[in-house]
This record gives sequence, C-alpha cells and structure tokens, in this order.
Amino acid sequence: MRWTRITSTSSVTTGLTVKADPRSPATGDTRHTALWAALTGLTAMGMGAAVLIKKRRYYGRH
Repeated sequence: MRWTRITSTSSVTTGLTVKADPRSPATGDTRHTALWAALTGLTAMGMGAAVLIKKRRYYGRH
C-alpha cells in the first residue's frame, strides 16, 4: 500500500473530491501528531517509574 498526501483537489477512494475551505487559515503545521503523542506517553511512563523508584528507596524496599 502506498501512502499519498491528500491535497485540496485529490480524490478519495469513495470518488468524493476534497476541497479546502478558503476561509480557513494556512497554519503551516506539518508536525507528526502520533510521534508527539508517543513521546509524551514515554515521558509520562519515565516520570512514573522515577516516582516509584524514589518511593521504594524512601520506604526501604529494594
């Protein structure tokens, strides 16, 4: 399967034509949302692990 970027005049597999709303501003946001969500999840897990390790050391569990 080959991935292609949908532009304002690209046809979808259903045969519909996608048109851009001329009133919406061009933000230039081309960041990868899934990448940032994965990094946020990894950061949260790392912080949680750090808190658990600190608590275990504080209460004497090893």
